[in-house]
Amino acid sequence: MTNWDITRQSLRRIEEQRPEIPLVCAPEAPPEAWTTEEGQGLDDKTLAYVIAARPAFDAMREATAQLAALFVLAAAGGRSAQDNPIFAMARSAQAESRDVIRSLRPSPQGAHHHHHLLACSKMLGSACDAASETMHKGQNEKALTLLQKALRQLHFAAAALPGFEVVALNQSCCAAHSASASYSPGDAAGRDIPGIRSKRRF
Repeated sequence: MTNWDITRQSLRRIEEQRPEIPLVCAPEAPPEAWTTEEGQGLDDKTLAYVIAARPAFDAMREATAQLAALFVLAAAGGRSAQDNPIFAMARSAQAESRDVIRSLRPSPQGAHHHHHLLACSKMLGSACDAASETMHKGQNEKALTLLQKALRQLHFAAAALPGFEVVALNQSCCAAHSASASYSPGDAAGRDIPGIRSKRRF
């Protein structure tokens, strides 16, 4: 079983076990403002926001993949998943992206997207905190639920503006492998998963 098999299976399991979260945004989210109709599109301020927000979005996407992989290792009885360097990488990516997201000044067109980035960052941070407290005890239900909600917010953000790619888990091709294989630090960091199409491209 390869490192990327583990990552794909981790994400797929997290997605398949997600709670019944509505497929619509929260009522308080700012209305979506961008359009792809002919003659219309993103204004200059929104384009600048997209460029500034991309690194934080990508960091959160990587962190969710890393945390999902650790849950699979923990469920398989792997060696102290909580102490795996990947966990520290996920926490670091979440913290760095949180600071960037808070510093962003979205345009009116970008307000909806920014709302979901903030929500994802909050849920992901809470998932990391919960995992830190309970992963070594094998009690991952709370952290898993928070991670699932973070993933949902990431999907909402990807749909709110062009220029953001999100892993389409229902399109992933992953055979049923044993999750007991080990992998080295650095797996799942900084790379797109092969063979998985994004929802939108800018």
